[in-house]
Amino acid sequence: MIKRPWAGRERRLCALGLGLGLLVCVVTGSMRLLGAMATANDERTVARAYQTGVDLDAVPAPALALRDQSGARFTLDQLRGRPVVLTFFDSVCPHTDCSLMAQYLNWTRQDLGNDGRHVSWVAITVNPWHDTRASVKAFLASHHITLPLHYLLGSPIDLAPIWRAFHMQAVLQPDGVVVHTTGIFVLDAQSRERLYLDEGYDPKILSAYLQVLINDPAAAGATATKPDLTSGVTTQSHTIAGTTITLTASPDKYGTYAFSVAVQDGAGKPISGAQVALDLAMPSMEMKPVHVVLTPTGPSLPGTYQARGVLSMLGNWNAGVTLSVLNNRAAVRTTFQFDAQY
Repeated sequence: MIKRPWAGRERRLCALGLGLGLLVCVVTGSMRLLGAMATANDERTVARAYQTGVDLDAVPAPALALRDQSGARFTLDQLRGRPVVLTFFDSVCPHTDCSLMAQYLNWTRQDLGNDGRHVSWVAITVNPWHDTRASVKAFLASHHITLPLHYLLGSPIDLAPIWRAFHMQAVLQPDGVVVHTTGIFVLDAQSRERLYLDEGYDPKILSAYLQVLINDPAAAGATATKPDLTSGVTTQSHTIAGTTITLTASPDKYGTYAFSVAVQDGAGKPISGAQVALDLAMPSMEMKPVHVVLTPTGPSLPGTYQARGVLSMLGNWNAGVTLSVLNNRAAVRTTFQFDAQY
């Protein structure tokens, strides 16, 4: 059941013994006010989540069919109808990554309170060489993970395409230790990828974003177009807080890139005189983002800003766009994701 931000308000007012006419007036006014406040809060929550993580453009999550730690067959389709938190674990990991991620999941679930029951939790192994049903159960118990987590197991052959689809890596070293990446993917109730958070994320940011997905799924992401790669050009659009930002990157190959950002207000009018910047980084690499300031294209294309840059490696890149408009206190930020290919 979808919970409304004003749930319980009417019952409290009734308990005060207010007259029916006054009650209707107060409840209606409160509902309007709280509805507006909730919308503003949701927008701030979403903007903060995308500033911290990566907006995944609501693309469909890859299909998978594996077995969990109980031996039951599992697919993501089973979880349609509720948000999903998906991560990657190694139950015998000698490093701190998996232990920290387990603790962050616990904190996120605790911060959600009763809303946590509306979220599904999934982990996919990045150590199929050593993870077993027994080792998984021991890992969950040792880290006090009591939330209903599906820990998915399989062979390296089964898992390799799933890792690639989620941009994860797992390498078995000669000493038997697995070096791997990890992170948090948030899927919406239609199994679409919404948000990626790297390890070390703030559990409160994740829990706040999940509450938006639970209470108002339509508000939990920018409206987005799918990348168009048919012509060697990547074009994506996000709408954040009433502002539409369209990024065009050409070509879709690593090397010298031409970037163009077009911005429009809620009425579809170009926003001129703004300051626009790009921060380019690869999520799989430890690197300081490359900061690029865009310049206005000119009178012929109002509200459009451009720059040239260099992507030094092929692979998945994040392009964070920051838009600052004169007399607006808060900057608008969003992150695009695309692949630079050969």
